[in-house]
Amino acid sequence: MMLLLGASSSCSSSRVMIVWVFFILFSSILVGVGSSFSIFPPPAQSRAVPQRHYYSEGVPFSLKAEGQNNGQQQQEEEKGLEFETTTTTTTTTTTNNTAPVSWASSWFPLAFVESTDQKRPTKHYLLGAPIVVWLFGNEWYAMLDKCPHRLAPLSEGRIVPSTGDIECPYHGFTFDGTSGNCTRVPQQQQEQATPTTSSLPGIKTRGCATALPCRVQQGIIWVHSAPLYGTNTETTEAATAAAMPEEEDLRRYRIEALEQKGVLHVDYFRDLPMEWSTLAENVLDPAHLPFTHHKTISSRDKAKPIPLVVRTPWNNDRGFQADRNTDPPGSVEFRAPHLIVAETARNGSFTDWNVVHAIPTLPGRCRLLVRVVFEVAAMKPPMKWIFSLAFRQPAFLLHLSNHKILEDDNIFLHAQGHNYRMLVQQNKTFRDGTYLPTTADAVVIAFHRWLKKYESQHSHWSPHTPPGSFLDRDVVLTQSELLDRKHTHTQACSSCSSTKKWLERLDPVLGVGTFLCTIRAFGVGATNSIIRWRFGILACILYSIKIKLCGMRKNMDDGIWPPPRNK
Repeated sequence: MMLLLGASSSCSSSRVMIVWVFFILFSSILVGVGSSFSIFPPPAQSRAVPQRHYYSEGVPFSLKAEGQNNGQQQQEEEKGLEFETTTTTTTTTTTNNTAPVSWASSWFPLAFVESTDQKRPTKHYLLGAPIVVWLFGNEWYAMLDKCPHRLAPLSEGRIVPSTGDIECPYHGFTFDGTSGNCTRVPQQQQEQATPTTSSLPGIKTRGCATALPCRVQQGIIWVHSAPLYGTNTETTEAATAAAMPEEEDLRRYRIEALEQKGVLHVDYFRDLPMEWSTLAENVLDPAHLPFTHHKTISSRDKAKPIPLVVRTPWNNDRGFQADRNTDPPGSVEFRAPHLIVAETARNGSFTDWNVVHAIPTLPGRCRLLVRVVFEVAAMKPPMKWIFSLAFRQPAFLLHLSNHKILEDDNIFLHAQGHNYRMLVQQNKTFRDGTYLPTTADAVVIAFHRWLKKYESQHSHWSPHTPPGSFLDRDVVLTQSELLDRKHTHTQACSSCSSTKKWLERLDPVLGVGTFLCTIRAFGVGATNSIIRWRFGILACILYSIKIKLCGMRKNMDDGIWPPPRNK
């Protein structure tokens, strides 16, 4: 999906990358005419597993001994898997809803710092739970987006300027961002309050909000999921101490390449109408690039065999690694439960990394965080200059071009999820319903085996998941809903939303300017023909800019169809 600027694509040559970068650079100055024109190409207790069904994306996987022959297709699927499979066992951690440890006790990214509104609380979803995030001073805070008083969303409230606490919009209860302690109840009688304490007397755990450990690492806001699976039977302090995660667990998600000199990166995010596993499967699959992204970052004539070899056992709760034996060679790593890192060494000159987080937000929906990293300092001119310029474009321009690449996949991946769920109705396993004969599918096979071992149906969804959301994921979205950019990106992106507001303010100014210049061009107040011609030309320029910016504004809200590959 999101191999931006050709990153980590085994099918994209340096020549294709140069053309694509040139395309991004110069397409931003093209004049868009009409609403349909885009200025951009467009995780205790070990037990043996009984034979039962586990689900991912609603698809049942038969949990038999992995060494057992399952027919010709099973033999075909062994291609590319170097290790010998054994009888499957799982290790689970006992929690209130028996969620696997990789889900109920893990760090998850929520958003890029630069794309998040830093002036007011913002709402996000993680594992089915609504999360409110806010900045005070230099610290980010995260909390379950529910006031314990009457369950109103805290994200609709405000940040108290003097303390940094978050205030509920309904009755003004305030809560400390680190502990979740209730620090103020306006309706409480004055003699009951003890201002010298950090939390109010009589306000026990039931009156405290659920705070989540929150950190910033490499420009991304991270939260720990453990508090989402807790109860209110403990004090807030005890619950927080028990849930305090190891910082080492967060460090394993660091991307070492970002700390090298001469490395530049581009960030992009979007909320997608598909399961996180569908997104992850897509990113782990390089074979789709020449066809899905034909005319954007690849082309059909680049299609060729892709030998993929899984070099570490897939049955590890922390993920696995694989090698891509192509020219140029590369590797892919799945750091469970949400990170995929693809690395490509370009002809021994420079290396690029495609870093993707597939974050489960709600059933049938996920958030994509993608970071494309290039070792620009190792490039030779003029490619070095081109990439340096391309990576320094305004964020909203890069986001507009990246929308186009994502929408190459978006529609059919949503449909693929529904087709997967149809297998359940037909009582078919994933192996029965799919045909995976080549080594290009080795990583996808390994990923689905990891899924059937560590993810059972709904197991990773927190107790705060709205029950109706499991029904919502079965809704087939329309084409316009699948191409929606406004609610899946623009409104949540500080760069794009602020740019859109600026464009909206500029539009009437350009309209008035065009009108006045047109009047002068037709001789009102001017008798000199040269002056009239100048005003006429200026009116045309202002009108062209107005039309172009209107098209850009529309492209921030709606995607383009059909995709370039079908044109």
